[in-house]
Parts: sequence; structure tokens; C-alpha cells
Amino acid sequence: MNRWLHALMTLMAIPFLACNSSTTLYEQARTTPFQTVARLDGTLQATSGDPFAYTAANSTTVTLPEDAQQGVPGWFILDATLRVSFTEGAPADAIDYVSVATNGFAVALIEFRPDKAHLVRWMSTEQFTGAASGVVQGKTFEFRYRNYLQLRGVKEGSNTLSVHLDHLGAPLIERVELLAGSSIDFTALPPPSLSLERADADTGALSARVNEPFEIRLVVRSNGLPIRQVRFSTTPSSPSVEIVEPVPTLERAYDESVVVRVKGTRPGTYTITIVASGSLGGAKTVEIPVEIRP
Repeated sequence: MNRWLHALMTLMAIPFLACNSSTTLYEQARTTPFQTVARLDGTLQATSGDPFAYTAANSTTVTLPEDAQQGVPGWFILDATLRVSFTEGAPADAIDYVSVATNGFAVALIEFRPDKAHLVRWMSTEQFTGAASGVVQGKTFEFRYRNYLQLRGVKEGSNTLSVHLDHLGAPLIERVELLAGSSIDFTALPPPSLSLERADADTGALSARVNEPFEIRLVVRSNGLPIRQVRFSTTPSSPSVEIVEPVPTLERAYDESVVVRVKGTRPGTYTITIVASGSLGGAKTVEIPVEIRP
């Protein structure tokens, strides 16, 4: 390992706030959703100073409660403010990655590529807003990034928080900084997980007459953070069942009631499959048996 990279990976002792036990934090989180456990007082940075070194990293220590465990009873999240400084004259095929990790397990990952007209395009995904992308113009770019720490990224007592800069070929990014004020927070809200079920909680067949529109009422929930852009698809098992009014896209879903209106054009027993999927939380499917009477 060369001296430059060794210096970048030296552990830095940047002060953090002290924190309460996880049980105390969980009780507090019932009234204040996000409790700051540790806050960065200085800037943590990694610099791509060596053109032959394809990765740079720097780290500091974070103290979490002695009973800290991800998901028991609550969740630890990263609330980071990052600033990247770009090089000049990067080749068109440059690809750089900025990441933040706890105990070696990534909690943030952002990809950067050159775009036309001296712009830089970035892409990322996280558990608060889902996939995101944009273009940057100028020498620097500062942005906020929030995400849940991985299960193995949390342990009681001392934890390692690190910032990383990786590039394929010539660097596009000269320096990445995890800015002062970035924090590890605690919340009682789990990561978003989508659920979909019939509003009547029944499993029997719905019954209607031929050419008589009827409603299928559903409840869509996020078992955690609200989920954005929840879309629905409705597929009958036969052309003899028509969709009269589909479920519109929900811009934001936490605990919502939705309705799809259908009608049968021929007597028989059919199945209607409804799928809900959002920006986060996966996809859920329900199958509704329907009996169409003469």
C-alpha cells in the first residue's frame, strides 16, 4: 500500500455526541420520529490524489448504545450531507462511485458519469425516496442522503464510519467530503414494506350480475416509512371481465383505501389479479375470486 493511500485510511478521531440506550431512544421516538445519536463535528474526506490508486477512503469512530442492534427495538439511519469536487478534463467514459459505510457495510452509494455539455450525471437509491438521478453543472455538488444502516453495519459500542471514493480509469471526482453536521439517527419506523389486502378481509368470491359494475375495495399500507408512487395493475382471468375504472397511482401511501370497479359480461367464475408496486417496499399481489350471475 502506498503512503498516500495509507494516510487516507488512517483512523480519524472526530468527536461525536454521546447517546442514550436503544430502549430510551425507542420511547423518545414515539413522540419525536428521529433522534440524533451521533453527529459529526468535523469533515471526513477522501481524495483521489494518486492516478494509479483506484480507491480512496477515510474513517472515524462512532459510539452507539451498549445495547445497539439494528431493528431491535428500532432502527439506525445515516443522515449525511456530502460534497463532491470534480476534476477538469475527465474522459467521457469515466465512472466514479461515492459511498459511505459503517463497519465496512455500505449505507450510501452514488454513481457519477460525465454527461454532455460539461455536465455530470448522478444516480442513487435509498430507503427514503427510492431511486433518484439528476445532472450537475459546476465544480462542486452538495447533497443530502438518508438511508437505513445494514443489519451488520450496527453493533454496540464503537463503530467505524467511513467515506469512500472509487473510480474506473481516470478520476471524475477529485474529492468527496462527509460534512460536519452529518449524523447517525434513531427511529422507531422500520424501512418501507408494502402490503395489499381486501378491505373486507374475506377470502370468498364476490358476486355480481352480468353487465352490473361492482367495486373491489382494497387497503394498501406501508409497514414503515410512507411509499411514493404506488402503481396498480389489474388483470382479469378472462376477457369476459372488464375493468371499468382502474386504481389511480398514489403519490404517497401509508395507510390508504383504494377501489377498482369492474363488470362481468358473461356468467361464470373468474379471478381478478391486482398487483401494487411502489418506489420502495417491493410488490404485493392479491387474487380476488368473482362470480358473475345471469
